[in-house]
Amino acid sequence: MTVIRPPRPTAQAGPALGWGALVAAYLASVAMTGTIQEFAWELPVLTQGILALTYIRFALLFLIFRRLSQPRIRLSWIALLLAGEIALGFTGYFAGFREPMMMAAMVLTGAFDRRKVTHWVVLGALGIAMLFTGVIWMGIRSEYRRDFEDQVFARSREARLDRISALSSKWLDHSPGEMLSDFDAFVDRLWAVYYPALALDRVPAVTPHEDGEILWAAVVHVLTPRLLFPDKPPVESDSEKVRRYTGIWVAGTEENTSIAFGYAAESYIDFGIPWMFLPVFCFGLFIGAMYALFRSIIWHRELFVAFGTVAFWLSAYLFERSWATMLGVAVGFMVYLGVPTVLLDRFLLVRFGKDQPRADNELMFDTPFKPGQV
Repeated sequence: MTVIRPPRPTAQAGPALGWGALVAAYLASVAMTGTIQEFAWELPVLTQGILALTYIRFALLFLIFRRLSQPRIRLSWIALLLAGEIALGFTGYFAGFREPMMMAAMVLTGAFDRRKVTHWVVLGALGIAMLFTGVIWMGIRSEYRRDFEDQVFARSREARLDRISALSSKWLDHSPGEMLSDFDAFVDRLWAVYYPALALDRVPAVTPHEDGEILWAAVVHVLTPRLLFPDKPPVESDSEKVRRYTGIWVAGTEENTSIAFGYAAESYIDFGIPWMFLPVFCFGLFIGAMYALFRSIIWHRELFVAFGTVAFWLSAYLFERSWATMLGVAVGFMVYLGVPTVLLDRFLLVRFGKDQPRADNELMFDTPFKPGQV
């Protein structure tokens, strides 16, 4: 970075990517996401890095949403794009429709004008869509996921989309009581306090505190990438820890799923009160420091906004992640998305500098502009 980084130019560059390049890159990322995900699991030493690259799609999507909302919100295009992303997200094994909706919510919040009724209506409609899709997913996901046992079905996005459409139509025919039951399951899924509460009762009354063993194992797992340590054992299933510290036999790898306490509960199991808050606070400092670092070294604001929104939102928003997953996701985004973003920024910055007219006795790049300079 020191070698290839020129000083920042005093002139302001235009958008990092033109509309044509942005749309083409987004369409390519959508078309390649499924193939890349399948390929990632065939290379265990690079799985995390390859999967992180699939989130470039969300960065590009956020950029498109952002441009469509400035200087005015072009609602029809945003709605059309979001509808396609929601349909695409429903075809995955997990609830992949959540991230596009949150990207749209953050963009619309950034362009929100409380004096305009239409802005209130749009955000309200998006909130209703979030609630509605979440409840539908809770109602159909078990039956839908069973179909993934068929490899032909799992590899065909068209078959999955047809199945989701059929299950959704079937769900809409349910009685109000059945829909209310799914809504209750949706709220219960969000209100994830049951298992941490059981651990709070059991530790240290039955099982002693671990004195940092859970956190230390997570740190070691992150600092020993499988590319350099191919014999590294797999991380322990989150469900195994829930079983151990609650005494409840929850679903696990046998059902191709996992249930986690969340990093805050793991901190309690490790250290108890009040020391459990220290690693959480340090993790917050780390996230804030990384945000400040990338903000200072990525000059094109569009690139930083796209990378920062996706990387830092996805690194921090899930309170129910274990320490191993939380640290792995955060570091993975910083390395596998952050470094390529910085290199792209440098390439565009050098190209921009070459395009700037200058006098013979004038440096191509001057010192950064300071407030008050004329």
